[in-house]
Amino acid sequence: MVYDVTVIGAGPAGSRTARLIAEKGFKTLLCEEHSSIGSPIHCTGKLTTHAFQDFDLPIETILNSLNAAKIYSPKGIQISIQKQSIDSYVLDRKMLDQKLVEIACSSGCELSLQTRVQDVNIDSDMVKLKVKRRGISSHLKSRLIINAEGAMPKLLRRVGLKGSNQILSGLQYEVTGIDIHSQDCVELYFGKNISPGFFAWVVPLNMNVARVGLAIDNKISSFSTQYYLRKFLNQIVRHAKRRNVKIENAYSGAIPISGPIKRSYTDRMLAVGDSAGQIKVTSGGGIYFGLKCAEIAGKIANQCLEKNTLGSAHLKQYETIWKKTIGRELKTTLFARKIMNRLSDEEMDQMFLILNDKKIKKIVEKYGDTAYQSRVLRPILPDFLNASLKKKERLFFLAKLLFKGLSSII
Repeated sequence: MVYDVTVIGAGPAGSRTARLIAEKGFKTLLCEEHSSIGSPIHCTGKLTTHAFQDFDLPIETILNSLNAAKIYSPKGIQISIQKQSIDSYVLDRKMLDQKLVEIACSSGCELSLQTRVQDVNIDSDMVKLKVKRRGISSHLKSRLIINAEGAMPKLLRRVGLKGSNQILSGLQYEVTGIDIHSQDCVELYFGKNISPGFFAWVVPLNMNVARVGLAIDNKISSFSTQYYLRKFLNQIVRHAKRRNVKIENAYSGAIPISGPIKRSYTDRMLAVGDSAGQIKVTSGGGIYFGLKCAEIAGKIANQCLEKNTLGSAHLKQYETIWKKTIGRELKTTLFARKIMNRLSDEEMDQMFLILNDKKIKKIVEKYGDTAYQSRVLRPILPDFLNASLKKKERLFFLAKLLFKGLSSII
């Protein structure tokens, strides 16, 4: 069987790209290794409102809206943020994936479940794929492939590309009986004893149900993700005297935090979404930027398919455009992540003391954006420096922070 395009992975980025290509009449195959779309779930399902403004996403997937946050330092220093408008939504992630695949299929895309692409071999005029579909091995041919495998792509190295080299292990429970204090407020908890290498979260679905999870860096963690999450859940249950908490579901996943891969294209292949490292490594969020890059991938793929110019020289446009679109944001969050990973718990507490300044909080509430986190840096920097200069110990901390920032990019 010969296809114009084979998309590997039916997550949001993969299905969006498949839809845009199929709409132009190109014979498109969407391969998903699992038996059903959206399972297993690997994501918290928190998505910026920008995604619904920029793309025709199904609103029936929205379970809750958020406009506030409570952020806790290792010692429990609390920063409360309250925005005037909705900042993000909590979604039924499985339904979102299913709806996006349905739209792709209605646009002419062919879906193949339980299909694992085991190998690819790129020739001058075609890509040969070795696939295993429902346990039966076969071979396909495709003019172009879109790699949307996700956080841990296996096929990039086969064509000379490299995926993320730093992966966090995430685990999340959906719990009932947790007695949420505020349905519109997400809670974030930092500390190496809570979540070494990342943070823990409580994302409410309603006043009685929440997604409680965390991610860890296995290289610096003494225990498993399950150990840390059980410990964290027990702590917040005891603290709030929540007696009837019940774990309904558990979801695990991987979060790439190395930043964008060095090269997201080669002859007859584009990498999109988590596979290309197109995520905010401060929070692990990748759906919105994955969708934006899918739009770009679809546009460039269609142009190159029409002209039959599918070599690297022409597909390079994809990377040029997506880096111009979100490259600065990804670089900024990667820089911030590198600094955060170098902070001790005591230094993190110092950071919270400075950020808890009233002026700084107001700036965050006005300019803060979970999708475009860099937008708050320019207005916040003067007040952050001013707050740091008020005490000698804070001045010393600022000097250390600048040193850690510079050393992280050397």
